Amino acid sequence: MQSIGERLEEARKRLGMSLREASEATKIRLDYLQHLENGNFDFPLPEVYKRGFLKIYARHVKLDPEKIAADFNALHLGAARQSKRDGRDHLGRVEFAGREGSAVATAEAGDKEPVAGGSVGGRELVSEPLDRSQFLRIVVVVGVLFVGIVLLFFAGQWLLEKNSGTESPTAGAPVASSNTTPDAGAADTGNGTETAAPSSALRLVLTARDDISHLTVLQTSDRSILYDAPLPRGQEATLSAPDGSVEITVTAAQNLIIEQDGKRQIAGDRNGKPLMGTHTFVWPPRKES
Repeated sequence: MQSIGERLEEARKRLGMSLREASEATKIRLDYLQHLENGNFDFPLPEVYKRGFLKIYARHVKLDPEKIAADFNALHLGAARQSKRDGRDHLGRVEFAGREGSAVATAEAGDKEPVAGGSVGGRELVSEPLDRSQFLRIVVVVGVLFVGIVLLFFAGQWLLEKNSGTESPTAGAPVASSNTTPDAGAADTGNGTETAAPSSALRLVLTARDDISHLTVLQTSDRSILYDAPLPRGQEATLSAPDGSVEITVTAAQNLIIEQDGKRQIAGDRNGKPLMGTHTFVWPPRKES
């Protein structure tokens, strides 16, 4: 049966490659390759280096690196060393220098053999397996990041809702119809019919361009309440004041559209200027004399 060195030498020659060319290609010193082909593994390097060199060289000459490494272990470690390695979980990183650069091997000491990871910048890389503790740390970090993103998302949603200015109706406030309110100018005659409101009655349709948290409409003459509730966005209230004048208190005057006799306009003062924020004003506006 051929030795490890004989197989390496035969494979190199089969490829028509000189020992110097193999040294330049693998970045392993020429004298180390000579030791490997001669079957002399007593040169002064740790065994993990020698295993790494053997796998790199075997791969370069088209041999099975795992088979070469296994034969090396059987030759030099023995059965006793193999049984002890099963209970170890210590990782070590080693790096060895070649004549033109360096070959890096990462090995799990006494447990995992180096596994080739390609080459970068002329260096042959041997990657280290991911152990259980590293995997758990990665899982924890990813989980924490995910939870943080979810919390930020819900916090942003809460802030948007808080700043939207939407307010719920005040508890205990009278609930008005979203579209119409009873016509205060109509009177019941007692026989199932209603009399028409006086011709001087003021008829209004109030519409909310955006949410109005509270709207109060009083008849000017007797201070009777015609409307006292929120007015949600897009909804309207139809009112009639027999004495022809109302007092309006609104929390967002810029959102209130008043329609009278088919004409629509935003709430304004007696000079026709639009109102902003909370205001109390009389409608129709009283022009200055």
